[in-house]
Amino acid sequence: IILTCTSGMLEFDIGLESPMLATGFERALVVVLGVLVPFGLGVFIDTRSPALWDQMELYKRLDEYGERKRWHRPVRTTLNSYSSFTFWTIGVCILVDVENLVATDARSSSPPPPNCNHYYPQFSRAFGVSLVWTGLASFLFHASLTELWRILDAGATMGAPFILFSYSLFRGARQLSPGAHWLPFWLFGVGANVGCHVLALQQGWSDIVLPGCIILNIAVELGWLRAFRSSQDISLVSALVVLALVGVVVRLSDVKLHRKLSYVWLGHSAWHVLMSVAILLAYFEMRFTNDGNLCQ
Repeated sequence: IILTCTSGMLEFDIGLESPMLATGFERALVVVLGVLVPFGLGVFIDTRSPALWDQMELYKRLDEYGERKRWHRPVRTTLNSYSSFTFWTIGVCILVDVENLVATDARSSSPPPPNCNHYYPQFSRAFGVSLVWTGLASFLFHASLTELWRILDAGATMGAPFILFSYSLFRGARQLSPGAHWLPFWLFGVGANVGCHVLALQQGWSDIVLPGCIILNIAVELGWLRAFRSSQDISLVSALVVLALVGVVVRLSDVKLHRKLSYVWLGHSAWHVLMSVAILLAYFEMRFTNDGNLCQ
């Protein structure tokens, strides 16, 4: 599904010089590292003893999600667990793409790239790694239904957008001071990501911090950095917002209505997939915005 969406995005950006995952080798890397490895890991865990998680404290709100629990297997919820790997897949897509960009730029004698992401790939690397970690943490939470992995899942989920937010702040700072260095902003994004794992010790913060960070990021992009917005950027941001909102609605429907309506428990799995595609669109906006003059 993710690779099909990616191919569709390539058509959207057909006029760009460096399309995403344009070669068979890059797509093969994504299939192996982004699909086969995580799903193979999931199957391996599911073949272990059902007692794998017995020494860990159970999640305190086991009735929150509607998917039927399989207490006789290590992966205790199937769809919620395996759908979490879509975050991992998107993270691998980003990592493969950014390393290809760096290698292509190093070999190229063409004019300077038109995008900040070419000059400062450190933000994309951190974002990709954070998404791989989010996919793993989310899988292990839904597989184990334990409190420890609930904390790590919530921390990873609400921490990932801070990488993009720090990148937006960096570009905004370059508008005010062309010599602004990338490292303090990168450290802020990574530090906030790690700090969210501590914040997640208290349940409920994810529902506040995650949407708050996303809204702030969009406000910076469409406000402070509005001079660099094109109609294509607006389309990507609009699609991102719609997918995220639909994802939130189906997730809430799972939590609120699964005791009354059949199949509404699919909502949390759908949220994983919809948010993953929204994240892919966010990366596209980050990668293709014509803001290179800020970073040269």
